[in-house]
Amino acid sequence: PVLAAVNALTIGGGTATGVAINSALSTIGALPPGSDGQKAPAAIVLMSDGAPTIGDGTQSPAATAEQATAAAKTAQVPIDTIAFGTASGAAPVQGEPVAGQALFEALERQVRGAFRARTQDQLDLLWYLWSAPRAPTFGKDRMATFEG
Repeated sequence: PVLAAVNALTIGGGTATGVAINSALSTIGALPPGSDGQKAPAAIVLMSDGAPTIGDGTQSPAATAEQATAAAKTAQVPIDTIAFGTASGAAPVQGEPVAGQALFEALERQVRGAFRARTQDQLDLLWYLWSAPRAPTFGKDRMATFEG
């Protein structure tokens, strides 16, 4: 079910951070308890290329994100963030400079492949995107896990 859900995801034209977190919380809330009766362990991995640009209903994008992160904290569901982008706006992908939506799509394909990593290279790329100082992910110094 997880792979089917990951494969069904598509890229939209904006950044709906709060909507995405609320959707993940809804899915997590629907999980059955474990055999010990305890709620299933869960975490949210949020991948984004920028600040929230889409809100929910009449809420602003920022207010939607703030409400969603507060709900995640209350539910004791940590949120780990992977932010994509570069200071110059482009990064090399297979030797060609790629920027904007094309960069996000190229990195998304790589991260999806690493999710089912079968090679050390795939795992290395994921580790590089997360931790390397010159990786095309930005704001790593500001990344945080929101935990209760």
